[in-house]
Amino acid sequence: RGTSLDAVASANAFAPFLLPSRVIGLERHGAENGLGAVGAYGRGATALLAVPLRGSVAHELHHQLVRSRNAREAGNSVALEVGPLSVLLVEGIRGNFLLTGTITPEALRQAAIELHRDAVRTR
Repeated sequence: RGTSLDAVASANAFAPFLLPSRVIGLERHGAENGLGAVGAYGRGATALLAVPLRGSVAHELHHQLVRSRNAREAGNSVALEVGPLSVLLVEGIRGNFLLTGTITPEALRQAAIELHRDAVRTR
């Protein structure tokens, strides 16, 4: 748990990305000047969290996720569902993202496509 929180805090402070203001039609929320690299999208029961990860963190998380019997690997990603929560880890040249939320796995895949396309590298 501590390591996970450290990874998210590190991503929020140091990830070289500006995430888009909308993903899969969901608005990003938070004060414009207070937004970090972690994106929180949606309202109410429809929520999406996008966390950019360093390669080493993404690689380690990938190995942990595939151990679950519910995990599904496809190319450079691994997905799983836990009750109403969907999780998708996508590793790629344009960045590594952990996406989770109360949306369908298909919606998470579309969100990953949009993030890879629309996230702006800052360094």
